[in-house]
Amino acid sequence: MDELEVDADLSEDLVHLTDDDLDAKELRSKALQIKRDRSPCTPDEQAVVAAVESTIGSLPSSAFKELASPDPDVLMSLGFVEGSKIGVCRAETTVDAAAEECVAHNILKETRAAMKRFSSLGGRETTVIPLTDHSFLYQTLVDHGIPGFVPREYVSHVVWERQREDTYVIAYKPYIGEEFPIRPKFVRATGSLLLRLKRLPPLHGYAQTQLELTKQGDLRGVVPAVLINRLAVTQLGYAVEVKNSFDKSREIDDRTWSSTPRADELDERDKNVEAERMERALQGYTEDEKLQLAEVAAKFSEEQLPAGSFTTLKSAGDWRVEKKLAVAEGSRIACVQGTAIMDADCYQCAAYQVLRMSRAMVKSHKGWAEGGGQELNATELNGHSFIYQITIDHKIPGFAIREYVWRCVWRKESEEVIVVTFAPHTCDEFPVRPKFVRGSSTLVVRLEKLPPLECGIPQTRVTYTQQMDVKGGRVAANLVNKFAAAQLAPLSTMRVCLDQSENIDGDKRLEFEEMVKAHEMAAPPATAAGITRQHAVGSLSPYSSEELKIVEEGLALFEMFEGEKGKVVKLPGSLATAKVSRKKGDNHAYGWATTTVRASAVQVLAFAWDVMSRNEAKEDDLERVIDERPSNHNFVGYSKKRLPRPLNNRDFVSRFIWKAQGTGHVLVQSPTSTVARPLLKDTVRAKYLGAMRIVKINDSETRLEYVCRPDAGGSVPAFIANSLMTRFVSYPTEIQEYFQKVRPLSNWDAKDGRAVGEVLLTKLDAESKKVRPTHLSWEEARMRFLFAHYEGLREAGERWEWLETMLARVVKNKLRPPASVSTRLVDLARADAKAIGAGLATSLVSNATSDAAVAEWIAKYPALTQFDQQRAWFRPMMNVVGKRLLSKSKLGAKFRLYSGAGMSMFDLYSDVQMIALYLSSEETVGYGYALLGMVLFGLTGQLQVIWFQTKGGPRFSFLKGTLMVVTGTKVGFDAHRVAKGEEKKDYGLLSPDQELFVTKLQEMMSESIPGCVMQLYVIILLLRNGGEIKTVALVSLFGSAMSTGFSAATLTFDYDTNVNQRRREPEFYGFIPDGTRGTVVFGCMIANSALTLLARSTSTALLLFANPQLLMVYMLGDASLFFAQKGLRGDIHSWLNIDGAVGLLVGDFWSQLVTKTMVDFTGLVQFRGPGILGGAYWTASYLLALVVPLAAVGIFFDSAAAAGGGLDEAVAWKFVGTLSGTALLFFFLLLLLINPEYRRTFYSTQTSKEWVCSCFTKEGASDECKMEIHGFRRRLWKDIREEVGEWTLENWPKWEAEPPSWFTPAKIAEVDDDMIPADALVRLKKGSGGERRRNSVSQRLMGGSMRESMRESMRERRESRVEPIA
Repeated sequence: MDELEVDADLSEDLVHLTDDDLDAKELRSKALQIKRDRSPCTPDEQAVVAAVESTIGSLPSSAFKELASPDPDVLMSLGFVEGSKIGVCRAETTVDAAAEECVAHNILKETRAAMKRFSSLGGRETTVIPLTDHSFLYQTLVDHGIPGFVPREYVSHVVWERQREDTYVIAYKPYIGEEFPIRPKFVRATGSLLLRLKRLPPLHGYAQTQLELTKQGDLRGVVPAVLINRLAVTQLGYAVEVKNSFDKSREIDDRTWSSTPRADELDERDKNVEAERMERALQGYTEDEKLQLAEVAAKFSEEQLPAGSFTTLKSAGDWRVEKKLAVAEGSRIACVQGTAIMDADCYQCAAYQVLRMSRAMVKSHKGWAEGGGQELNATELNGHSFIYQITIDHKIPGFAIREYVWRCVWRKESEEVIVVTFAPHTCDEFPVRPKFVRGSSTLVVRLEKLPPLECGIPQTRVTYTQQMDVKGGRVAANLVNKFAAAQLAPLSTMRVCLDQSENIDGDKRLEFEEMVKAHEMAAPPATAAGITRQHAVGSLSPYSSEELKIVEEGLALFEMFEGEKGKVVKLPGSLATAKVSRKKGDNHAYGWATTTVRASAVQVLAFAWDVMSRNEAKEDDLERVIDERPSNHNFVGYSKKRLPRPLNNRDFVSRFIWKAQGTGHVLVQSPTSTVARPLLKDTVRAKYLGAMRIVKINDSETRLEYVCRPDAGGSVPAFIANSLMTRFVSYPTEIQEYFQKVRPLSNWDAKDGRAVGEVLLTKLDAESKKVRPTHLSWEEARMRFLFAHYEGLREAGERWEWLETMLARVVKNKLRPPASVSTRLVDLARADAKAIGAGLATSLVSNATSDAAVAEWIAKYPALTQFDQQRAWFRPMMNVVGKRLLSKSKLGAKFRLYSGAGMSMFDLYSDVQMIALYLSSEETVGYGYALLGMVLFGLTGQLQVIWFQTKGGPRFSFLKGTLMVVTGTKVGFDAHRVAKGEEKKDYGLLSPDQELFVTKLQEMMSESIPGCVMQLYVIILLLRNGGEIKTVALVSLFGSAMSTGFSAATLTFDYDTNVNQRRREPEFYGFIPDGTRGTVVFGCMIANSALTLLARSTSTALLLFANPQLLMVYMLGDASLFFAQKGLRGDIHSWLNIDGAVGLLVGDFWSQLVTKTMVDFTGLVQFRGPGILGGAYWTASYLLALVVPLAAVGIFFDSAAAAGGGLDEAVAWKFVGTLSGTALLFFFLLLLLINPEYRRTFYSTQTSKEWVCSCFTKEGASDECKMEIHGFRRRLWKDIREEVGEWTLENWPKWEAEPPSWFTPAKIAEVDDDMIPADALVRLKKGSGGERRRNSVSQRLMGGSMRESMRESMRERRESRVEPIA
């Protein structure tokens, strides 16, 4: 067995480590072999190297033109050999590795890393035939991924040679031989490559190699040379890859910083040595250096720039950098000054300023000013003096590139102060160049040692004062002054580089956690109220009466959201639930949110308590500080926020108090005022009232509940602050995301997968065009940010480098032809991951549910199957991603919604055309008025739905709905609301999906079905009388049939594929299969319903002509038979939860009659369920509906109505027979394609009572399924009512303590009072103003009793009543 083969029984972790170890071991072994190899190349091999060098390696540097390189550390250029249109491209860089390692990296073609790299470039196959120790034949087949582009085959003779002791050369020359004959289906491309590797002196102990890659490739075929030349940068990608593979920039920079020792790392002997070195340095200053120190000090002295001459700069950016501006007398160029506190000692800060050639500094310079930084060079003169040269393109049109040359001189003025100066300098090494404008800049950096923090982290105050003259006259000076704050960007960069806020905040939180834990261990049991005065326990101070009052007021805020109060608002993702309410007489809204955090209650409290943490500062923060700390549970904080112009900035003074409560804690933020914080000019004092309830679920999970009331103050209307409430109530989500970010991959489970899945589909600032790198798409930018900031994702990205690429393609969600990827997990490359990620979009379109789509997608690819088996978090994460993508996608459910709405609107407008057509003829004018009446009746029904939905809501809602009904767009707007995922309004009777369902049913009953019957009646009339059939009439008829068919199929499809329905009632829902079969079933239902409608409408129209009395007898007899069989089977009562006479009339008679009529005319499959028609009767009724049209044709032509008419009996038989036969064919095809176990639902005899009771009594029923019984009519489960009540009372405390997702206010409202524990019932009534919400549909429809109305009227008069925002 090959040593690279891995035993399948080994764990994936071991597999991963084994791959890396084997590759590294093989590379080191090969590099050592190359270093020891002194054998010369054969003459043939030398000839190969010479031939390649003579063709592409002999071009002088002057023949090359620089290209835009994706990596600033890799210089790329393009040149041309005389007589050739195909260019020679060259890349030059420095690699952090030995030359032998670079040689081994190139010639080892069959390591796992090399194969992954080859696959990521589109490689299909590769073959290596060794010749000698110095050469081999190398064949590759590459698919360049260009549509219509045939894969290219390359065959090369590869030779490596040591030319000198410190130089190696690798040459690739095109090869033609019998080993690799030319294959007709591929194009044989050619390419010459020369790789020159020269050893350089090591840098801080790390080997360095100069790499020069020269390449010329010809794709052959019909590809023009200009296109090949445009791909030059792509051809040179190997140079970037080699540099990145061996990159040790961080290690080298770390050694650079560590070369200047920190004061706290020096022992006594070292300190003396350092002092002597500093003393010698002070003695070694030249007169020029001393003069520079003196001149710079004088230029920025108190005499030249008095403290009072500085004005504060108001600019966006780092609020922890204090920015000032002053103009010295006699100068038109301003001096800018910045001050910041660094989390480092003076030596580290000095090293940062002096050591400008570190790789991080070079990268920062080249990325400064959006890529304006260009050259950066440095020359060391002595231990305290350097020369720096940089060039900058300020990106101003017509503004030449500026060059600056400084001499840097630093000096230790005392044990606490180090001064670094930069002054313009002229020297022979950097002469003035004509194409650049030589600017000047003087800078002094003063480093002052401060006492370290309690956690031991050193502190240094850095004062950065600069005057820059870009040259160019008064205009340039004005520009410099206008953008003076930009000159302080290096100070912010320095602060961020040395920042240790995370460690400082973490230390503070850890200390706080230890204090809280110590208090909890010694604290007495909490009382029932949870608000008792606690005396000092451990290190916790006692609570004063004023503090207890503030806590009680904070807890009282939660009462307005108890029960069902508050308007639900959507937050990004679904990890948090949020509501908004307000008190009567208060224009400012209250927001509430709750979520679950993957951390302990103490950790959450410590994070929330540290509101002034440095690491959580926002971009709009101008100041954040703690003014007072009376105790360790109470402090006064001050914060100042920057607002966009023309609004004034806002500041807040708040008192924060925390207290233990039950198994958790409560934290209250209350507005206050202090003498230390008077009102400021141009700043408005805002107020923020908030409370947080932190409840322990277990040691690693916490439920967080938060309520707030923001008041922006000033002249900002309250409705503006209210409109921004989603931003304020998102604070719990921020806490949840923080702890998810720091959660290591080893702790991830299914819950973490779901949480991260939400984040993957949440829009970020990092993906906007203004922020993200131009070469990244928004999906790639989002993944790049998340994999950098989430600890678990970062670890996952390091272990599986393909994961980030795959998720970016998944989030892109673009339909592509599915690719077949059979690669194993251990060999998966980024190119494979792209193809796999793109495959999910296809599965989402072709499957009924997102979970089924994800399951199919995972099963399709062996690598994902293996990964899913090993990682418990992967499938839950992808299920959430799939669900979100499906809800946002324009395909799938949205396609059905919008298509159905469009068809309904088309049907309405075609009916209007038919009305106009009928009214224009005396023969059909009566039918025009009849059709008009049907349309108006349908619109009236929609208005009734609108009235019930907006009753109790704002008047604008009813007017808006009326406008939609009048314009015929209601169905479209309903579909849009469902597609957006809108929730049910508090004042509404139905949810958006239920409203759309009712509207469509009402439309079919009042408009589509009778309209179709009447239009066919008129067509028969015109044909019988020899009249002309207009095309618009046929289009309208076809539109009505298709609209009805599509609506009927969509209703069935959406209910059957709903995840919640399938989970609650798996015995009935789930007959539609996944994948393509499900799509075909959907099509069968459309065709079946449309054909059934046409067939049944034709039969009705024929019978109306032939014998209307017979039609009436048939319809009454059919309905009587329906109710008779229901009565005999004890199935007369509907499951709808409607009480009293309304229940008998609406539920037992009218609703069942309507559903039977719908099935007769449309074959609506959803209505085969128990409690509606029942499976057996549905099938019998449907088959009878297809037979009746045949009988109607015979009756019609046997009657006097057909005598003398222009109707052809043979044509009529064919037409009706085709309709019924084709509908029957589609029905049998439907039965054939559905999931076999659900065919029994088409002949089931289960009654509504049996079905309702089975929800509770069936074996293995979940709590969610059992709770469904409360939503059904009480008389259907009266036999098991006692059992249901005992079960509900027993489980209620558990549900309240840890609410399941289904334990919603709407579900609670369905439960009778005697089945709710007394204390819980009191809380529910208190939360809703004394009475619970009516849980019967009839009560909602009829408006309740007069006594109840009086109670509501009295509650409205109470001043403290809480009302949801409309």
